Amino acid sequence: MVDDLLDLAKIEAGRTVLQTEVVVLADMLQEVMDMVSMKADQNHVQLLLEADGLPPGVCVDGTKLRQVLINLMANALDAMAEQPTGGNAPRVRKLRLSTAPFEDESRSPNGRIWVRVCDSGAGMEPEQMARLFEPFFTTKPQGSGLGLGLTLSASLAGAAGGTLQAQPQAHGAAFVLCLPLCPQQENHHV
Repeated sequence: MVDDLLDLAKIEAGRTVLQTEVVVLADMLQEVMDMVSMKADQNHVQLLLEADGLPPGVCVDGTKLRQVLINLMANALDAMAEQPTGGNAPRVRKLRLSTAPFEDESRSPNGRIWVRVCDSGAGMEPEQMARLFEPFFTTKPQGSGLGLGLTLSASLAGAAGGTLQAQPQAHGAAFVLCLPLCPQQENHHV
């Protein structure tokens, strides 16, 4: 908690120094999936990774990007763990980490890539969505969360020249992380 508060204070004061490097996004996404797989298995959640057509790299602080992605994935797993699976046919719980096809929605004219974290949990009320990025706001049960993870994640995305947004959807929750491409790679992808 203290580290999160210090990180947030540094970002807000403009004193955060990002260690920008070229990060191979496909490798980073797979690494994050591997890191949350045990918790997903324990909660009977199917993990899906859809990362075709990615550029060779993004220019970000790899440690901070990993922190943001793990936070988003862990939040989704926590939300789905609270959902009952009763009835005759248990509901399949899914957590998807994806990028849109590079030629389509994943790239905007200013050279950005979109990464989406989407779960099949209960979703959120509009009032909750409006407050998600406020410090100390949490949708978790009392004592289960501090309400700093999404605030810190959005601040880190902003410090890296990107954005983090929540998207409404019929079932579950979706978060979209927008990151800048490396300038020399804007027109080249694999």
